[in-house]
Amino acid sequence: MKTQLLAFLPKLIVTLATFLVFAVPLFFLPLTSEFYLFNKFALIVFASVLLFFSWTLTFILRKSVRLTFSPLNVPLLVFALVTVVATLVASPSKTEAFLGQTTLVLALTALFFILSSTIKTLTHLKRFIAALELSGLILVVFAILSLVGVSEALYPLEFMRTSWWTPLGLPLILFLYLLTLLPTPLIRGLRTKSAVSLGIAALFVIGIVVSGSHLLPGKDTTPILLPFKAGWDISLETFKDSPFLGTGPGSFNETFTRARPIELNNHRLWNIRFGQSSNAYLNLVTTTGILGLASFLFLGLRIIKITSAAISKSESPESAAIASSLLVILATLLFVPFNTVLIFLFYTLAALFVAARKIAGHPSFSDATLSFYTFQQVETSSQKPPIPAAILPWLLFVPATLITVVVFTIGGRAYAAEVAFRSALVSLQENRGSDAYNQLIQTIRLNPGVDGYHRLYAQTNLALANALAGKDEPTDQERSDITQLIQQAIREAKTATRLNPINVVNWENLAQIYRSLINVAQGAENWTIASYLQAIRLDPTNPQLRILLGGVFYSLGDYENAQNQFSQAASLKPDLANAHYNLSAAFRDQGDTLSAVRAMETTLRLVPVDSNDSTKVQAELDELKKQLTQAQETQLLEEKRQQESETLTTPPPLPTPIAEPIELPEEAAPDVLPETEEATPPAAPSPGESP
Repeated sequence: MKTQLLAFLPKLIVTLATFLVFAVPLFFLPLTSEFYLFNKFALIVFASVLLFFSWTLTFILRKSVRLTFSPLNVPLLVFALVTVVATLVASPSKTEAFLGQTTLVLALTALFFILSSTIKTLTHLKRFIAALELSGLILVVFAILSLVGVSEALYPLEFMRTSWWTPLGLPLILFLYLLTLLPTPLIRGLRTKSAVSLGIAALFVIGIVVSGSHLLPGKDTTPILLPFKAGWDISLETFKDSPFLGTGPGSFNETFTRARPIELNNHRLWNIRFGQSSNAYLNLVTTTGILGLASFLFLGLRIIKITSAAISKSESPESAAIASSLLVILATLLFVPFNTVLIFLFYTLAALFVAARKIAGHPSFSDATLSFYTFQQVETSSQKPPIPAAILPWLLFVPATLITVVVFTIGGRAYAAEVAFRSALVSLQENRGSDAYNQLIQTIRLNPGVDGYHRLYAQTNLALANALAGKDEPTDQERSDITQLIQQAIREAKTATRLNPINVVNWENLAQIYRSLINVAQGAENWTIASYLQAIRLDPTNPQLRILLGGVFYSLGDYENAQNQFSQAASLKPDLANAHYNLSAAFRDQGDTLSAVRAMETTLRLVPVDSNDSTKVQAELDELKKQLTQAQETQLLEEKRQQESETLTTPPPLPTPIAEPIELPEEAAPDVLPETEEATPPAAPSPGESP
């Protein structure tokens, strides 16, 4: 039985791993709030844990640990270790980090060792390459079918019926996936003169062109990426406060709001809160610090070193092809951040490359058997020799078993929570508030550590309370329910802020709930202001938050503080029409008509011509001008004339010399005198030399 199981397990591991490599790009389920990347993440984690358990079970059966040693082992382990430490030390929400990037890195690290150690023959290696290429071909077919317009007839689900639909979720991910895989069939085809491989490469090129056409400017699917300068500035700002471990994996959204450069307000993407930096390397240094970036660069440089030789003609076609794809990924990460599919492909290709070099017989890539023994005495009599017992396999198998139980228990509940959360979202879209309420209770019961679940539950409680309060004559029971729902809304909103206190969205949500209770609950106005102020501390360059807080002050009749907030919003983003419009209202209600007219005229210049807003602003401006005094009208006209006059002037002349200059005391001189040495102009550059 033991022999049979030992012969069966490696075959099972190879088969399951091959299926995983094939399935990840194609797998999606419309059961969760996000159909694509979340489900691919779940598949990777659950499958990797299952493979890890099976792999360590073979150690027990063999009474030894067999794995492949390669130059990539240490860099990958170091990167995984830094990711875990950064999560434990720096992540504001450790639950979400371990349900995301951190667990993904650990799962893929395990998968790397499993694949590189389990693939023993060239046949196995070619099977994995074929799985990658086959999934790529299926993705190309999906892209072409969507483009030619047959999705209405072929696809059963509404969300699939677009000209750009792909099982990867977005055309950008499809473009990157095919671009990364292209060298694999292309180089193999060129090296072996295989028409099949060259045909696959040609189809990949078609898929790249089709998916790339959806990335052009002006399309709904045009990628929205954080401008590089903004990503660079954020990484530098973060480096000042947390240079070694960053702000924690998965925390870029919170980091972005705190360190967002004010110059971004002049960009067309100013109102977007980005969840990742401009590229993978900036994202790493921001979320895992210099240690995270250094460990990944260590891995990247090691890959570049060992793949350079593999691309030479002396290497096997498989080694050269996989090496080229790895280099493409490293180059691609200079322009885009990581996503689940790309990082999965990176680790998979790294494992396949190690296996290819091992099969080719390179001395740095070889299998090794590790047996760590302890000696136990069978009897107390010293006449019996000690019996060696291999404990290293158990040191790996026991943790693998515990990890499997924990991941399938906690991960299963987390996935079930996502399914319930998706049902709640559908119920809210269909105006079934009671169903959404119960589904959100189930969601939080399954996974109470996600702040987003509590935010939506708080909003649902408030919506139900408003619906009951809107009745003409609510019953005593309904009045009691209203009070309970309001209390639950506040409790859940505060829970979200406790789970992730640096997420500005949580404080916005709490402020909005408090605002809806002004004149209903005692002290709600002070709580609203305090929550908005905390949100502003976490997102200090966001003008919208200032407008929202100013709106609260304005509604309370505190026009001076309202004016202050609206002025700050206008300073943060001078071309934001709504800031100037609200500022005009605050000036008007303080009796400062002239300032109100100025702000309204600025608003009129910023709103689109011939729009409804333009008509509205013009009418209000005309009404304000009727309230101007004669002196104010004159002052306003003089200001306009000065603005419209010529602004180009020559330097003013010095005063005309007088016969007897005035002698001033030494005390009249400035405290800091200019240098007395004559300034020497820089020498002109030599021909061909940069100035």
